[in-house]
Amino acid sequence: EGNYTVIATFSGFYPKSVLNVPVTSGMDTLNVNITLEPKPNRLYGVVKAGTLLLPGVNVSLLGTAYYNISNYEGSYQITNITAGTYNVSASLSGYDTNITEITIPAGTDVLVLINLRQLPGAQLLVKVTGTDTGSPLVGVLVTISLDGGEPLTQTTNIDGKFAFTGLPP
Repeated sequence: EGNYTVIATFSGFYPKSVLNVPVTSGMDTLNVNITLEPKPNRLYGVVKAGTLLLPGVNVSLLGTAYYNISNYEGSYQITNITAGTYNVSASLSGYDTNITEITIPAGTDVLVLINLRQLPGAQLLVKVTGTDTGSPLVGVLVTISLDGGEPLTQTTNIDGKFAFTGLPP
């Protein structure tokens, strides 16, 4: 007999306590209801084409507003995702769109490594370095254009590289 604290815990959820639950000898204590709040979920990973880290890739959960653009290291992360099953889409000009089904359990971080395949056609691999040190330059905007064609623009990765793929011969 007395007042008790009831604590509920479950993987993927924040624990919750109910204070001062009265227990009387010989009586059932009913209607002690606890609703647990799920912890935020995170999807993260790296996007590559072979060994080339790909910045500027749109990684999105199809049918939702969740997305992120990969950074200079090819890394992306999408946070505060509701637990469930999703189709993850990764797209970048010059590469086949990659779609992968994933399940995100409540309160977890899910790692998805994405490898994009270049479209058929010619490839132009660009590496930009500084003349002073020869070190790779990160985040350089590189633009190419075929005579009279629409310019293509990409940004160099952490290694100072980027590939233009699927180019006409």
